[in-house]
Amino acid sequence: MKRVIFMSVLACLLLVTVLCAVEKKSKDMPVRPKNVPEEAEWRTHSPLWVSGSYEKGDKKIWDKNGILKYQEKIIRKDRKIIFHYYKNENLQMKGEAWLFKDKYFNNDGNSHGWLDIGKWKEYDEEGNLINEWCYSPPPYKYFETVEKCGIEILYNNDGSIKEKIMHEYKCEYGCDEPE
Repeated sequence: MKRVIFMSVLACLLLVTVLCAVEKKSKDMPVRPKNVPEEAEWRTHSPLWVSGSYEKGDKKIWDKNGILKYQEKIIRKDRKIIFHYYKNENLQMKGEAWLFKDKYFNNDGNSHGWLDIGKWKEYDEEGNLINEWCYSPPPYKYFETVEKCGIEILYNNDGSIKEKIMHEYKCEYGCDEPE
């Protein structure tokens, strides 16, 4: 009999704990904006709505008001285009990432997986191109970040070329426009 009472009390404590956790989560989570899909999860620590995953290449991120901040689109099984957006939802930056399984590693020996490769473009909040550059892995197997390669071009507000910068590294995988 004592064991039954003990188990009942333990079950009640567990239920109260779970209910408190659910209540806290619901207080921290804002109302889901209409444009944020049901599968998107609220990340309290960020605070952002997130769906998809980096590994699959289908990640999307919205702020608490439903403004799209980031998205990825697979264009081939080993390539994706990445888009970053301003608060006004204009494009801030876009470029490609390629999947390299077990070819390039960080200094801890872990595979990098997706790496920014090829041409990247940055825009101002009005949508004017302000900078374009290319990324390539450095010419060694272990590194922490990709490097700018080839020619980087900075633009004036009127679209004319402001400056050209020649980077040390060759663009090993080219510098083509994202597809």
